[in-house]
Amino acid sequence: MKAVERKMSKMMRPLRILTGVKGRFFKEYLQGNPLWLQYVKVPSVTLGYENSYDVFVKAHGGGLSGQAQAITLGVARALLKVSADHRSPLKKEGLLTRDARVVERKKEYLQGNPLWLQYVKVPSVTLGYENSYDVFVKAHGGGLSGQAQAITLGVARALLKVSADHRSPLKKEGLLTRDARVVERKKVGLKKARKAPQFSKR
Repeated sequence: MKAVERKMSKMMRPLRILTGVKGRFFKEYLQGNPLWLQYVKVPSVTLGYENSYDVFVKAHGGGLSGQAQAITLGVARALLKVSADHRSPLKKEGLLTRDARVVERKKEYLQGNPLWLQYVKVPSVTLGYENSYDVFVKAHGGGLSGQAQAITLGVARALLKVSADHRSPLKKEGLLTRDARVVERKKVGLKKARKAPQFSKR
């Protein structure tokens, strides 16, 4: 009987989360938010393992809401490794699918702005390659308008490497010329490059 009690007490330990610094209970880490707490329990509840496992997680990046959903996916995948039979009920509840909104965010990076979208298509349209290549870009710094123009230059240079014959039509459209303008540096005694503080005669 004592052995059974020990086993049961071990199984009934509350779920915990490890943040990388020190272990904290889910309830404390997720600030007692009932919705987030519900997220992390869904996989184990679905399989009837609510009090059967201790769960230790390393979560970083994003907000607590995103982390709660990421933990749900992680727990579901971990339970899938316990037994392949778990795949069907977990998949039925959509617990093995990563958030597809990440893909949508990639599509909407330029916020549907027709001018910026036109910028990035110009090199491929000029050469008649509009639907011939998949383009993956890393852009950082500046604003979206500047990044769109930088992507245009990058795509043009990439197409130039495909064939030297592309130089003439790309150059004719001015797609191989880098915009040399940069932000003018701040000056001492001024608020920005040229903006001066309000003048007071006395």
